Amino acid sequence: GEDLSWFWRGWFFTNSKLDQGVTGVKYVDDDPKKGALITLVNNDQMVLPVPLLIEQKNGTKDSLTLPVEIWQRGGEWTFSYPSTSEIEKVTIDPDHDYPDINPSNNTYEAAPLKPVPAGLTAIQVIDNYLKAAGGEDKIKAIQDFSSTAQGTVQGQEIERDMKYKSPDHLLLSISLPSLKRTMQKILVNGDSINLMAMGQPQKTNKESGERIKEQAQLFPELHFQDQGYKLSILPFMAELDGKDVYVVNITSLAGSELKEYFDAKTGLKVKKEVSSGNSASSVIYGDYKEVSGIQFPYSETLIQNGFTIPLKITDLKVNSGLTMDDFK
Repeated sequence: GEDLSWFWRGWFFTNSKLDQGVTGVKYVDDDPKKGALITLVNNDQMVLPVPLLIEQKNGTKDSLTLPVEIWQRGGEWTFSYPSTSEIEKVTIDPDHDYPDINPSNNTYEAAPLKPVPAGLTAIQVIDNYLKAAGGEDKIKAIQDFSSTAQGTVQGQEIERDMKYKSPDHLLLSISLPSLKRTMQKILVNGDSINLMAMGQPQKTNKESGERIKEQAQLFPELHFQDQGYKLSILPFMAELDGKDVYVVNITSLAGSELKEYFDAKTGLKVKKEVSSGNSASSVIYGDYKEVSGIQFPYSETLIQNGFTIPLKITDLKVNSGLTMDDFK
């Protein structure tokens, strides 16, 4: 009763070729003891089950076979593996039974994880970031801030305008200029929070309101040492775009779970992940430039609800004299 059409198609009715490969291994929370996510690809038209040999640093070896049905949804598949230590090697078709035309990508040998320097703490990583960004004195001297960023999502131009006034005023709007439509608008004036989506007001409860207020801070890292915040650094460095990064877990006063990534060489923040309830989002930062003695990222990539939105800052001002009339 099993559907074998994939077999007849690949072996008898076409000249399809097989090219399976292993493209990456990531760890849950960057901790090998919490499990691994292994990504496979099928680069050609023939599909077959995937026999695997997984070897861990602690000597554990596992053989398993993933069914051919994993390729029904496309040419890439990521699956969970209950690792208990670092994975040293993942091999597709270890017995060389398959007619794979490109065996060079059948084996993935992971570079060993790099432990963070002995004695380094999460607070020290945050302090180093604030110093790299310009220093606490210059950051605290920011009275107002404004920026405009532009990008595209599904071929549609998008614009994000942000205004901030110390200590707790924020206006953030995301719009589609060609349609003259505001998709989202967040206005924070102290304890007052107004949220709009597609022109319609959205309700916020006390819990979500507190999380929005936390996000209204221009440099929230200034407050991470306040009582109530919980910080921890992961024991191993992660890799992002070929750079070694420190990963700091943060639980905020409002209960948001954050994970921030800092370049081990420059100290600057390169990524932020936020999870709250059932929602999760992340931002990748890059192209830092100095404005008024402070380093700001001019490139941001937003990842949320399955969408990836690259943004480029086109205008950024510090202490330009914003008034309360600008926050409406």
